[in-house]
Amino acid sequence: VAWNADTQGERIHRVATPPEHLEDPDNRKWVYCSAAHPVQPILVSGTTTGELIAVDLVHGEPLGSPVSLGSPVHSIAFSPNGALLVAGDEAGQVHAWEVASPFNLTKLPDTPRLQDAIHGLIFSHQGEQLIARETGTHGRGMVYKVNDDGLKQSSEFIHEGGIRSMAVSGSHLVSATASGICKRTSARSR
Repeated sequence: VAWNADTQGERIHRVATPPEHLEDPDNRKWVYCSAAHPVQPILVSGTTTGELIAVDLVHGEPLGSPVSLGSPVHSIAFSPNGALLVAGDEAGQVHAWEVASPFNLTKLPDTPRLQDAIHGLIFSHQGEQLIARETGTHGRGMVYKVNDDGLKQSSEFIHEGGIRSMAVSGSHLVSATASGICKRTSARSR
């Protein structure tokens, strides 16, 4: 379900509900994650059943059929300009698509699988790098360079105790570990 605030931010109202063909009477399909397109009024959600579902937030209508990834989707991100959509799944795969307007996806080659589920994806401010974090206590993250052919692994980093959250600040990746320690890594050196 999507909600929208009016122009003064005083009222919130419902703008989209799941279309009938996306409803799940057996209650097996849960949304794990969502990402809003930075320019177009589009929300993409990833489900426990391994689907990406795109919804037009103005009309509350689905945009095409769900895209099946085959494994539960744990994270989704759009590049800052909205030209690239990425999704990380439980099998450790980062999937990527070029996004055209109107919302049309062109699949790019998959990256090599990582060890654990992908639970975080974040682009650098300019969109030239993508950082993925895995689950698990080993705290492994992967940095990808974004180019015309898709994503290319460029380096990895490890924070003992696991990575719980990530943010990009200027040219630095800031990550918080399970023990509450924040670490800063230069994104430019990657």
